[in-house]
Formats: sequence, C-alpha cells, structure tokens
Amino acid sequence: MGALEKRSEDRHKPAEPLPGKIFLNEQRGILETAMFRRLMTFNEGDFYDINKASFKSLIRLNQETLIQNGKLDLAADEAVHLIVLPITGDLYFTGRDDHSSDISASEINVSEAKVCCLTPGSRYSIANPYELENVDFLQIMIRDITVSKNSFLNPIAFDLTGNRNRLTEVYKLNKPAASHFSLSIGQFDGRSEICYQLQQKGAALFLFVISGAFEIEGRLLETGDALALWDLEQAEIEALSNYATLIVLEL
Repeated sequence: MGALEKRSEDRHKPAEPLPGKIFLNEQRGILETAMFRRLMTFNEGDFYDINKASFKSLIRLNQETLIQNGKLDLAADEAVHLIVLPITGDLYFTGRDDHSSDISASEINVSEAKVCCLTPGSRYSIANPYELENVDFLQIMIRDITVSKNSFLNPIAFDLTGNRNRLTEVYKLNKPAASHFSLSIGQFDGRSEICYQLQQKGAALFLFVISGAFEIEGRLLETGDALALWDLEQAEIEALSNYATLIVLEL
C-alpha cells in the first residue's frame, strides 16, 4: 500500500512525543451476563469514566466474548458504520432495518471483517455457531451523520500470514474529512518496524492491540491497550513480540 512503508534506518524519532492518549486494558469497562462478556474501551451504558470519552468519530470499540451457540440482539442508537471483526472463531451476522422486513445474513469467518452502514434504530444480531467453543470478536462503531440508508457489505477477507510484518488496509471510506476513515490490520514478528503515513491531512489515528506488545511513538502497549494520536503525519510502530497483532483506524 502506498501509505504504508518500511521504516528506514536513518529515520529520526521526533524530539518530543506526539500528542496522544493511552486507553489501558485493565481500565476498560466490563459487562458480563450468562451469554457474553464485553470489554468497553469507551463509555457505554452504565460504564462511565471521565477519561474514557469517545475519540473523534470512533464511538465504540468493544472486545466481546460470546458463549457457545450464544446470540446478541443489538441496535444502533445513531447513524454509524459498524465493523465486526472475529478474533478466535467464525460468527453469523443478521442485519435489518426497523422500517423494513428486508434481512441481510452472512457468515463472518476469521480473517474477515463485516462492514455495515446503519441508520438510527437499525437492528442486528451476532451469533456464535459453535456448540463447544466461545468466540471473541471486536465490535467497532464510527459515527457518520451522512448515512441515510442501511447497507451490508459482503465480508472483506484479509491475509495476516501472507502479509506478515506490514499493515493491510481492510476498508477505506472516501468521504469528506468529517466522515473519512480507514481500517488496517497487521501481524508482526518481534522487532519488526513500520512507519504508517497518514493518508488524509489533519486526520488522527486510533490503534488497538489485539495480541502481543508494541512500542508506538515511544508508548508501550500490550494486549487490550489502545492509543489515540493526533497532530501527526506519520506514526512509527515496532512489534516487541512474535505474532503481535493490531488494528489501526485513521479518522
């Protein structure tokens, strides 16, 4: 990808750290029921912390565990782009509009992402098809007031193994700056380094560690940690463990 390049040996680190904010794994909100366990990066429902406000248009980044044959029935409170990203197993997704009987259903396999546009009040469900295994997945919501109708893209495949040690762009929305976003994911060997070049002038980054450890612009991040960065043109990323995996949202 043109926006992603290997970091050169003679690239100098900035004299001062980039402005940013870390969201620690152990400070995430927790919601547990007999059906699921939800870890919330941002304020949601009864979870509130003055330091856990959403970041720019990113209003939800939840890591969820759904029990065997479990099913979540959910709804969008506002106009959003929804991204569902399986981590440990396949999922079954069903989406519909409150004002329509039309239903969109699809499997989402590991190494795929489901991207949807949802209007306020739109309902959807996420189900675990396994009888003996729990499934972990990410549920991400990005606010976009320009969304006027529901749409459900086919799952988008990506290859972590074949693209080891670099970021792969999974999805990109080309709209005005207020609605622009892109999602990239990568898996790295220990001590692998890259430099992410922002594609949109004035955009910010939100990075979430799915597994392993990274040093990102001088900050140490481990599994479940996230980092928001702004006022930047690029971000230097170094993996500190093998099979370290992260997602990068440019907003």
